[in-house]
Amino acid sequence: MFLACTSNGGGDDCPVASEDCPCTDGGSCDDGLVCEDDVCRSEGQGAGSAALCETSCGAAVSRCDLTDSDRQACVEDCEARQAAQPEDCRDEWDAGLQCQSSESAWSCSDGHAVATNCEAERVAQEGCIWNGGYCDELGGSLTTAGACFVECTADADCPLDILGCPAAGTVWATAYCAVDYAHQDQLGCGPAGWRESSVIGGCALVCSGEGNDSECPPQMHCVADSLAAGSFFCTGVGG
Repeated sequence: MFLACTSNGGGDDCPVASEDCPCTDGGSCDDGLVCEDDVCRSEGQGAGSAALCETSCGAAVSRCDLTDSDRQACVEDCEARQAAQPEDCRDEWDAGLQCQSSESAWSCSDGHAVATNCEAERVAQEGCIWNGGYCDELGGSLTTAGACFVECTADADCPLDILGCPAAGTVWATAYCAVDYAHQDQLGCGPAGWRESSVIGGCALVCSGEGNDSECPPQMHCVADSLAAGSFFCTGVGG
């Protein structure tokens, strides 16, 4: 989600009340159109159609005075991302585009338009992917317990913005992407193979017993959680 457009100068407006453009402040549209989610659409067009990319990019172009070529590049990028979304997460993706259909969703800086006011929709969409078992698409591999292991050396290595690389730069021999602290209460740690650990202060990869290192990623060890009897997790300390 979410999109960014770059300007080469000039302007291209999306006329208020026209098709695939914002409704008037009073919720009205031109004849033959209806206002749905603050966007004027033909009756029956509905959310989830390709028009959402046009509308979202149109709002960015209008907000930041970008060019027609910028709008086309934005639409092409949006449609490519849209096609790549897992089927089970399309509703969350469409909700994000609907949010971005308003000019107020966008901020402008140095010839760029960036969607900065659709955080809730972005988190919901990324959470759907992370919790939906799409490990291959994220470039990861499954542990024995079913967790998606994505190795990292910095937060920027993680494929979703809701993820961080908390063990990067520590004594751990191997660091992995996990739901960051800011989103753990809302999203949890993962669909399977994860648990919150007080020992490491975040999300930990689950294993079944002391010394079962084969259940952990390379250079990690399965150890007992000293603060949760009968629980075990993978640690990179001493790898």
